[in-house]
Amino acid sequence: MPEVEKKYDVFLSYSRRDINRIAPLFDLVRALKPDLVFQDVRNIEFGKEWEPQIYSALDHIKLLIVFWCSHSASSNHVFSEYHTAIANKKGILPVLLDSTAVPNILLKYQAIDLQNLVIHQLNEYEEVDLTVRRGFSIDESEKSNIRAVRDYIHAAELITNQLSELV
Repeated sequence: MPEVEKKYDVFLSYSRRDINRIAPLFDLVRALKPDLVFQDVRNIEFGKEWEPQIYSALDHIKLLIVFWCSHSASSNHVFSEYHTAIANKKGILPVLLDSTAVPNILLKYQAIDLQNLVIHQLNEYEEVDLTVRRGFSIDESEKSNIRAVRDYIHAAELITNQLSELV
């Protein structure tokens, strides 16, 4: 029996060096589009060539989300992924993670700017939340963590809105 090719709506393009940094955003997108999101570390089948699986997924997507930062700017794989998606007239959603210059080919797409969002502070939110619940006062750095979480929630809303419009 021939193998049925899996089709995805959304392809996540990023540098592996940033996987821990942006994992919460991946989870958000996956929560919105369960089983329709392609991420290399979750969807490439073991024991098979990875590159044909990448290009097969890119052929069938509606939207490529490219997480842009200094690491992705130097990644040949990210470059190839967004160029392939653009050539195939797929939707492109750049998500800016730092101030790295965006290539002209991506500048024509409306981006979500998360440069001021400090995602790593999300892990500290639980500690701050617990402190507040116990009735202890919080200092300025803890207040900053709470603001970072609010920013993260705002970013999640932006991505949600973009996904519902493009997919």
